Amino acid sequence: MVRIRRAQPEDGAGIHAAHTAAIRITCRSHYPAEEVEAWAERTTPASYADAIVRRDVLVAEVDGAIVGFGVLDPGAAEVRAVYVHPAAGRGGSGQVEDQPA
Repeated sequence: MVRIRRAQPEDGAGIHAAHTAAIRITCRSHYPAEEVEAWAERTTPASYADAIVRRDVLVAEVDGAIVGFGVLDPGAAEVRAVYVHPAAGRGGSGQVEDQPA
């Protein structure tokens, strides 16, 4: 079962792993190889720290492992990013459902 929670600063490595896998695998059918690699190489586990503190960053977990993340901007009413590790694709990690209050 997928669990959604707010990201914590220590989640950088898990977010990075899901993000770069999504870029390298999922995005390769839509972008040239050199763009995909340049995009993936711009991130590090530490590069998510600022967003975790300043934005609404949520992570999706399965059995305690981060399988995806999303970045929300409530002020702009925008979803800034949603990435799901390809191994967890089609498993509900990026799905929005009504949650009981």
